[in-house]
Amino acid sequence: MKILLDLLYSNGDHFEYSNEVEKVVGKLIGRYLEAFMQDPTEGYSPEYDFKLNGTKIELKITSKFRPEIEFATADYNISGIQLTRSKYYLIISPGRSKGILVGKLRLYDVNDLKEKVAIGITEGNIIRSKASDDSPGSLRIQISPKNINHHWLGDCDIILENDKIVGYDISTFKATDIKYIKHLFT
Repeated sequence: MKILLDLLYSNGDHFEYSNEVEKVVGKLIGRYLEAFMQDPTEGYSPEYDFKLNGTKIELKITSKFRPEIEFATADYNISGIQLTRSKYYLIISPGRSKGILVGKLRLYDVNDLKEKVAIGITEGNIIRSKASDDSPGSLRIQISPKNINHHWLGDCDIILENDKIVGYDISTFKATDIKYIKHLFT
């Protein structure tokens, strides 16, 4: 499956596409972790996106090398990581493997992310993003995968258009030696 970012974040029927992406990614990762994907959510669900052997996972997909973690709306209502009930964020973002640009699938403990967000807020590293619709936008903290503990699950191909990252081809996923994290889902 090709995950196209403009379809994920477009207005209109994006929830249907997002739901499909979440199910495909959940089943794919579950297969490698020998974990059963269950209880996928439908539509807007800030608590989690799916479960692997009962463990709640939130999926985030970005074209940014340093993913941004949302913690509030621009009018200061809690959102994003403050509403999640998931144990892990599974983030697909660009990175390099052996010098080649790829999509990296990384698993982050939500408590570690919350700690980084709190530090970022204290240090004033807040990014305000505007929404394309009538919503107020969001407040986010940028993280660097190099500066936070995570489990690297594997890589997939990036889809480029005019040297711009427009998506990921999840069907090309190549797992790392993830046997060391299977215990997280038993």
